Amino acid sequence: MASKNTKYKQQGAILIVALVMLMVLTLLGVSGITTTQMQERMAGNEQENAYAFETAEAILRTAEQYIENNVTSLDAFDTDGTDGLYNSETDSLWSKIDWEGSDSSNNLEAIMANDTSNNIKGAYIIEHFATFQVEQTSTTIGDTGSKGVSSDSGLGSTSSTSTISVSQFRITARGLGAGGRGRVYLQANYGKAL
Repeated sequence: MASKNTKYKQQGAILIVALVMLMVLTLLGVSGITTTQMQERMAGNEQENAYAFETAEAILRTAEQYIENNVTSLDAFDTDGTDGLYNSETDSLWSKIDWEGSDSSNNLEAIMANDTSNNIKGAYIIEHFATFQVEQTSTTIGDTGSKGVSSDSGLGSTSSTSTISVSQFRITARGLGAGGRGRVYLQANYGKAL
């Protein structure tokens, strides 16, 4: 008989416990989904920034090739900046550049380095900021015979010294990520004898 009385005394307590447990499981599930979404966004941003960094490095190499192949004098380097080539004494010129090429108020523009075949998007500027005089010494060792043996017992040598001008350039490259959200700026110094 005792079992009949306990049957009527419970009055749905198990239902309340089950609902509380269901609520806890739901909150854990929502928390897990939120954490997963956040980690996915962080991984996407990391990938975007890594791509932007690689793009900036490629653009930096493009600018170095431009200097090596196209710069034969400093005549193109001026302060107006309409061509992306600057004669500059300031360290923060890159922060004043119109990297998008859309701001006509300051006329400081970058050279666009977009390569649609490789999906490279970005730009670079080249600043000439110094020219150094460097002494170069060359030594020629005396005449050798046909078999690499000296034709006389004493090796004569001649030495000559010349001075060359080396121009120092600062390259600033900006690379964009594939989605356009990541932006990376890289700077390098490059010297060339002109």
